[in-house]
Amino acid sequence: MIKLEKISKTYPPQLHALEDASLSILQGEFVAIMGKSGSGKSTLMNIIGFLDKPTTGHMKFFSKDVKTLTQNELANLRLREIGFVFQNFNLLPRLSAWRNVALPMVYAEIPRQKRKEKAFQLLDQVGLADRVLHFPNKLSGGERQRVAIARALANDPNIIIADEPTGNLDSKTGSDIMDMFCQLHQQGKTLIIVTHDASIAAYAQRIINVHDGRIV
Repeated sequence: MIKLEKISKTYPPQLHALEDASLSILQGEFVAIMGKSGSGKSTLMNIIGFLDKPTTGHMKFFSKDVKTLTQNELANLRLREIGFVFQNFNLLPRLSAWRNVALPMVYAEIPRQKRKEKAFQLLDQVGLADRVLHFPNKLSGGERQRVAIARALANDPNIIIADEPTGNLDSKTGSDIMDMFCQLHQQGKTLIIVTHDASIAAYAQRIINVHDGRIV
């Protein structure tokens, strides 16, 4: 599904965030990218998630070279193929739970009534049927992360990328969130979890360790 060949990323003036990284991720796989802060794992995530382009090397998505794609084509890939879940949830404070979930569908030009119906359905799926009208400041950390997961599923992406998804949660809530990711994997989603926590990485089928910008 995703293939990286000798990928490097350098930021001016001479910060080598990633060097000669090669890896493949299969469709339906559950992978953890693990490393300490500053190891290069977030740079790797950004490249895999079409948020950034490598300085050198090639990345292929279903055999298509990502370097040949325009910014609009990359944006469309992100919208259609990838759902992001962030450590800080990244919910818009002035939107209710269902409107936060519906936001990706706005960009996908899905009609309003269908957006609302699907947002309610997804919030029910993550156990928040009674929180659809609540604003983020009225939700617990675990509930906000569930809203973020529902939002990531809004456009039915093939890939879910989660960046430190339990970093701001207590251990019990974090365990519940990881159980939810396991369920998504069982439903056929490709999961990529970025973490520095070995107990979180242990949920994955395969762990990719990153150290000083290199896959080790």
